[in-house]
Amino acid sequence: MKRLSLFFFVLFFFPFTLSASPTGEHLTLNDCYQLTLKRSETLKLSEEDIKISEAHFLQALGTILPRINLNYSEFFQDDSSNGDPTVSSSLTQFRRPQAGIGMSLTLFRGFREFYALRSSKIDAAEKEFKKKEVERLLYGDVATAFFTVASLEAEMKSQQKIKKIVKERITEIQNRIQLGKSRDSEYAAQAAELSLIEADLEKKKGDLRIAYELLGLLTGLTPQPPIKIEELNIVLGHYEDWKSNLAKRSDLQAQNKAIELAKEDIKVQRSYLLPQLDFNANTWIYRSGYQNDILWDTTLNLSVPLFNFSTFGNIREARIKTKQEEIRKEELNRSSEKEVGRDYVNLRSSLEQLKKYKLAAKMTEMSYQQQVKDYQQNLVTNLDVLQSQRTWMQALEQSQTAQVQVWAAWAKLKMSSGKIAEIPK
Repeated sequence: MKRLSLFFFVLFFFPFTLSASPTGEHLTLNDCYQLTLKRSETLKLSEEDIKISEAHFLQALGTILPRINLNYSEFFQDDSSNGDPTVSSSLTQFRRPQAGIGMSLTLFRGFREFYALRSSKIDAAEKEFKKKEVERLLYGDVATAFFTVASLEAEMKSQQKIKKIVKERITEIQNRIQLGKSRDSEYAAQAAELSLIEADLEKKKGDLRIAYELLGLLTGLTPQPPIKIEELNIVLGHYEDWKSNLAKRSDLQAQNKAIELAKEDIKVQRSYLLPQLDFNANTWIYRSGYQNDILWDTTLNLSVPLFNFSTFGNIREARIKTKQEEIRKEELNRSSEKEVGRDYVNLRSSLEQLKKYKLAAKMTEMSYQQQVKDYQQNLVTNLDVLQSQRTWMQALEQSQTAQVQVWAAWAKLKMSSGKIAEIPK
């Protein structure tokens, strides 16, 4: 059920547009992860969000710098002088063109522009952390798909080994039947066991093909090359060491920036309570009529807000949003600590299980070998050998699966703690 859920998750978030596999080489977990980073549309969208934040910085900077324009205009009116020389022709002329260069500059708006500049930088940093968060989550998706493949391959490897041994047993029983030392029912029981193993192997082959397709959807390779699991020297370490790395986790860092951004918005809203001072200047290239000799003019505008009650509502809303972001941080801190604690316990449990399963596989193999010897001496029945064989097969499969679960738990703990670098060898 988990594998099926993973299939629909990957199918929804990653369109099925695969490229040809460049090589037939085996790929490690880190290889698959790097390929996924290059292909992920979600990651590309995050990169575009960062560019938008950089554009916001340019927009904020533009409000501080002077704005210079080349202006040209023409004024048309009805000539009402009717040829009367006592009426000024410059005021009543039909057409009055003018051309000049104008500059406008914001001198003071409650430091609003500087807050906007700082906010744009904080927003860009937040987007950068959100991009890293996408990378962190992608690591979890790739690891899940990768170790699904690894688990199936480990199970098939165990069953192939058991299948070979069962075939040897069948040959031995056939020889004993010819010598009159075994019955046909013993052969039938062992042949049935072989059929069950082969049927399960066929099922796992189908599951493995689907698992490789899921991994291929992430990496963009078709066909997906075989995987390679490198042996890991996993040291569990102390829980506090893993927990201490949480401060570097991308989603927590992004939330810190979200709080900073909300606090800056409070300052922006407060700036609307302060006066606003603007400066405009024009230098004229050409003017007609009585303004022909005027070469320049300037305007200084001062606006002092006396009453605008909506500004206080905006300030209050900004404070509430800041409080919301702080609450989200508390919730995220609590959930991330719980996640790391759960994954730490899971890894510790997986390591203990692996030790027990390895010991069980070793002991059940010894028991099976002894049962075979006893059967050859007619001390036990084939049913005893068959039961011992099944116990060994189960322990061997569990041992192989437990090894993969340790690697998967290790990768999961690395992701939840924010350590998503290449798994050390």
